[in-house]
Amino acid sequence: MSRGRTDRRVGRRRVLAALLVALLLVPAATSGVEHIVENGSAAEAADLDRPAGNVTFATSQGREFQAAGAAFVVIDTDSGERLRRYDDFYRYYDVDPLGDNRVLLVADLQGVDPSSGFFAVTMNWRTGEVVDRFPIPADTHDVDYIGNGEYAIADIKSDRVSVYDRSREQVTWFFDFGDQYPNRSAGKGEGFTHLNDVDPIDNGSAFLVSPRNLDRVVLINRSTKRVEWTLGSEDDRSVLYEQHNPTLVSRSPPTVLVADSENDRVVEYRKNGSAWEATWRYTDLEGWPRDADRLPNGNTLIVDTWGTQVLEVTPEGEVVERYEIAGQGTYDAERLPHGEEPAGPPIDALRDRSEPAIDSPGSAADSGRSELGTGVDDAVELVESIETAYYLSQWVLPSWLGKGESLALVLAAVFGLGWVMSESYRLIRRRSSN
Repeated sequence: MSRGRTDRRVGRRRVLAALLVALLLVPAATSGVEHIVENGSAAEAADLDRPAGNVTFATSQGREFQAAGAAFVVIDTDSGERLRRYDDFYRYYDVDPLGDNRVLLVADLQGVDPSSGFFAVTMNWRTGEVVDRFPIPADTHDVDYIGNGEYAIADIKSDRVSVYDRSREQVTWFFDFGDQYPNRSAGKGEGFTHLNDVDPIDNGSAFLVSPRNLDRVVLINRSTKRVEWTLGSEDDRSVLYEQHNPTLVSRSPPTVLVADSENDRVVEYRKNGSAWEATWRYTDLEGWPRDADRLPNGNTLIVDTWGTQVLEVTPEGEVVERYEIAGQGTYDAERLPHGEEPAGPPIDALRDRSEPAIDSPGSAADSGRSELGTGVDDAVELVESIETAYYLSQWVLPSWLGKGESLALVLAAVFGLGWVMSESYRLIRRRSSN
């Protein structure tokens, strides 16, 4: 009787354990299904001409004539070989990977066909097939896919960020800089911000925006239309000077990597209270950098416009990859396996906590922690350790797994391993008692 009750209790525990493991696997499974649906079936992909999967995309804006080198190029990351080159459009600006086979391009057709204009173009980069395209405001430099048919658009001419619903073919949300910054727009014509970049944050709940001519980067809350924080200020050129393409490498504390174009440098800033501190910078450039992305391995992918090249540099500033880009006005670069947001770590997550910030007078994190209690300091260290582990895991886990899915997957593995060990121990005890 006692043995039967024990078996039933063990059976219930097994069912609960299986349910818990299954629940922990749901986020990763859901993300995987979405990834497969978005990228097409494996059978479809197998039918394509498949060059190396680890590729780097780069665009060149060109100048006034197509012959000046406007192009979209696909580069084998490891060998540097040019796998594809497309130059059908008059100008190319932003490029974003959309899964394994497709990219989203911002392209200008007006120089080729005066009756045309600017378009967001979804293209199969392996074949050159245009899968979809829709018109966007003139002189737009950046369009990002949010999901569910929504696109974020940096509208330079109208000085506003907008959300365009492709299925409904209408703008469903916008943030107007002319309304929010009337003292800046007074007496100025359209395009006073030269809004060159927008990045959806947290699935489009916020937008990181680069109003270049205001020498600042802002984070806009989508639901409230309020600016959560601002990095830089107009004409304070020691912080930012007509920047391009900022990337949020950490939400807490806010940490921004930005191509500080007119200062001819790439710089990372971390928010420390109400102030911002430079934690890393790279200056060995020909000039006018216009894109910088932190890769999961801690290196930074940089577009050196006047050098017509794309560089990958280590946190210590060593160049480990250099891709020469033929043409004028190199604009954007992305690494395929990591998508549009590479999710690379801030510099503080990579270096020893006792070391000073690279090319910086000191570490705000260290000075701030000295004023905190030991418990808070340990908690901060734990969070940073977890984040560092996630960034390093990106070299093993699929690139489409986010932080939440990765954590759930690790918990499932740990719990599953504990379950297996418990069952093994129970089996050994039962056999030894018989």
